[in-house]
Amino acid sequence: MRKKCRIFIAFIVLSMISATTFNTILVKSSNNINNSHLIEDVPYVAMETGRECELSSMAMLINYLGKNYSLHELFYLIGAGHTLSYVSPIKSPDIISKFIPPTIWMGSTVCFWKDDWYFISNLLGIKCNIEYIKNYTDKETAWNQYWNRVKNYIQHDIPVYTQVNMSKLSYYQKNESFPSRYNMCHAIVIVGYNESNGTICYNDGEPGFEGHPKKGFYVYENISNFHDAVITADESKYIIYKKSFCTITLENVSKGIPKSTACEIAYIRNIAKMKGLRFAYDHLFLPDRKVGIEALKSFKNDMKTWKMIFKIPIWKIMNKVSIRISGESNFPFDVSLEFLKIISQEKKFASETMIKNCRDSRILLSAYKLENESKKWDELFNIDKQFVEMILKEGTCGAMMHVIPLLVQMNKILDEIVDIENEILSL
Repeated sequence: MRKKCRIFIAFIVLSMISATTFNTILVKSSNNINNSHLIEDVPYVAMETGRECELSSMAMLINYLGKNYSLHELFYLIGAGHTLSYVSPIKSPDIISKFIPPTIWMGSTVCFWKDDWYFISNLLGIKCNIEYIKNYTDKETAWNQYWNRVKNYIQHDIPVYTQVNMSKLSYYQKNESFPSRYNMCHAIVIVGYNESNGTICYNDGEPGFEGHPKKGFYVYENISNFHDAVITADESKYIIYKKSFCTITLENVSKGIPKSTACEIAYIRNIAKMKGLRFAYDHLFLPDRKVGIEALKSFKNDMKTWKMIFKIPIWKIMNKVSIRISGESNFPFDVSLEFLKIISQEKKFASETMIKNCRDSRILLSAYKLENESKKWDELFNIDKQFVEMILKEGTCGAMMHVIPLLVQMNKILDEIVDIENEILSL
């Protein structure tokens, strides 16, 4: 353990020394920007959970540099499989939100932040440059600065991560399966542009997740549509970095450290995330959320049978209102169910990566425990799905009677999950 701590401390010191270079410009400004350019062979990485557009986009940039890291390995390195986040509905500012079902958020929501990218950049031997346009008063002026920055990178064969309002892109406008995801902030990778015919070219991990990778690989979009998608990104839901006109670019600076060493260094930070220690999270992360095992315990407390059972009549009323307004019949349960499934996936990704890349016996034991925890989250998802179906199917009184055994099972599984994480933290 002392050896691992020394490795981690040495790594942090090196990170602090190199951090001063992160804000330097990778490509000097140029007055001679070409009219068009296309970067060849930027690898396509599809999303796997449906929520990690940022990570799949970063994976494309990382593998373009020849680093050969899978999406699962990157999930592990940023710590997604070792943490959760939670805010009790009781603390919600509006009345309606106070009555929604308890929803625990997957780890990726607290691991897709700047400090996480800087952390893995040092592991992989790359320089991460995150840029915004600050204090702009006019979006068109800001767009011109952003667009010139993007073109300057592209003509130097540097693909660019950026954020867009997905509802403004042609693929999502034409695809009827995406209505619920319209007007959401989305991450893509720009790989080319042609101002002569008014097109921009990019990679998008979402279509790959939906089973249409050809529609994500080197998509050609009208620049005017892309312009609208960029300037309205800050108006869409869940804007990722809380800033408009964001770009991220990467550059090789070294070979990086072996995967086994990177895995061990990341493990120390991941355990700190599981403990809920704030230094392991981005300093901009919202302080009102509980994280790690404390988030899990708070979620378990709000899932107690007696707390849940008396909310069923309210949920049925909310569901009827939702049907009238939007036609969707599963409100307010769809997001909470989706997140349970993703939590199971993230923990499985972490376990697989640890078993594949680590040699330390303590880490391997932790990996097998995490694999077991993943299965428990999958069980919780399946029972919660039955719980939702019962509420939607039965009348109010019938639902309250029939869901009690399911709530008892869910609480038992949550107790087992807490026990597993305590065992991991005690190793």
